[in-house]
Amino acid sequence: SADLGANARDAFDDVAFFAPDVGDGEGGAPEREVVEPDIIRRQGDTLYHSFKELQSQPALVEVYAHHIRALLGLHEIEGDPALLQQAHALTKKAIADFGDTTTSLFYFSPKSGEDVLANKLDFSDNVIAAPNSVMAHNLHDLGLIYGEAAWTERSEKMLAAVWEMASREPYFHAQWGSLMLKRAYPFYELAVTGPDAVASYHALARAFIPQAVVALGVQEESDVPLLQNRMGEHTRFFVCQNFACQLPVSSSEEARRQMEGKP
Repeated sequence: SADLGANARDAFDDVAFFAPDVGDGEGGAPEREVVEPDIIRRQGDTLYHSFKELQSQPALVEVYAHHIRALLGLHEIEGDPALLQQAHALTKKAIADFGDTTTSLFYFSPKSGEDVLANKLDFSDNVIAAPNSVMAHNLHDLGLIYGEAAWTERSEKMLAAVWEMASREPYFHAQWGSLMLKRAYPFYELAVTGPDAVASYHALARAFIPQAVVALGVQEESDVPLLQNRMGEHTRFFVCQNFACQLPVSSSEEARRQMEGKP
């Protein structure tokens, strides 16, 4: 688990945040070829997309959508609540800059851009999932972790806005179908806290858990609502729905049984 987390963090940092170092080969850092020019930089809660000769421009919504999704996935590997906080902040920024108040979907470019009249709402999944379907998942999951009812409701509205087309052409709307499954079957918030929270969750996740969103906490305090007042000296699993939790249990098997509705 430690090696997996370290490797994931290194890969995420290299691709998502930082350009490779380029030295002059004379003292200082050794010269390195810039292999991947499409690099994402973050300044505050704003993402920038670097392209030719590392020039930067404000990122499009697809960058926010997949970046937020990557932060949520990395949190499940590392267990650092700060990753959830970053995802939460970037989601707020995406709503402000790209959100359409009528359909609840997200424009491809910032609403304040020069081409606002030609701005599009991209929601069909192709080789890469559409930014709107990914954002709908982000809003659903972060809405449950942070108790943001407006975000889960927005996710529902997004699904309703595209469902007629998605039901006719499911092959091009796979992520929307996945989101519908989250709505159609019991879904859980899972908080795992304590000194062995990460390893204990990984033991549970050896089997696929499609119907749960996860928050992990090793530290004593956390600003993540799903983790608040649930920290302790021993590792515990809290299986919750809408922040109403069953009695905490100490083993991954007990947590699984709770999510399966077994005594």
